[in-house]
Amino acid sequence: MTVRLIIAAGTVSLVAALAPLSAQAAIESCATFIDAKSSSQIVCAASKRTPYASSGRRWSKTRLTYRNNSKYRWAVRRAVYRWNKATRIKLVRALKGRRADITISSVATSEAWAGRASLPPGGRVLLNTLAIGDANGGVVASDVVAHELGHALGLVHTSLKCSIMYPGVGLFNRCKNLVRPGFIACGPQKFDANSINKLYRFPRKRGTYRYQCPKSELKAPSR
Repeated sequence: MTVRLIIAAGTVSLVAALAPLSAQAAIESCATFIDAKSSSQIVCAASKRTPYASSGRRWSKTRLTYRNNSKYRWAVRRAVYRWNKATRIKLVRALKGRRADITISSVATSEAWAGRASLPPGGRVLLNTLAIGDANGGVVASDVVAHELGHALGLVHTSLKCSIMYPGVGLFNRCKNLVRPGFIACGPQKFDANSINKLYRFPRKRGTYRYQCPKSELKAPSR
């Protein structure tokens, strides 16, 4: 199935694209665009004075529950797994009947974003099925989810193309020179993990977490 990438009039205003998300100010919401050039007006970005992608907003706890109401079951599982492996944050599925800290939903819209999310304590992630589709075509669903979860945890956009928090999709295409043959960059990268550690005041995590995945994951199911 071919991914449908629909760009609206070349550029997208953050305020216009995010208005339906909540009554919060635009600075409290973030979007991932199909084309990073469309994000030139984005205010959801780290200050140039900080080397990290931290917004300064974080949860008061480090064990957070989530509920996936979207169609992307596999992608959400992989994104959650990678954040849990990369940091000391623990994302766990909310028990039935319990309110989740983070709720993941999907919609179908022709607007130019693949996903959007609110910063803490908003706890809302929205995925655009028309932009993500069921094949990669420059879009890996698990990376879109990981990016939006980064926002939900308190991270903002960065200009580093090898960061999961870069505002355009396609991490595996943007970050090739640092990846060994047969693998792709996937999920939170070292910079992203360090940003979470800085925001939540964790010591830098030591261990064998890998920031690369087999190329076969490009053909993995999105559900």
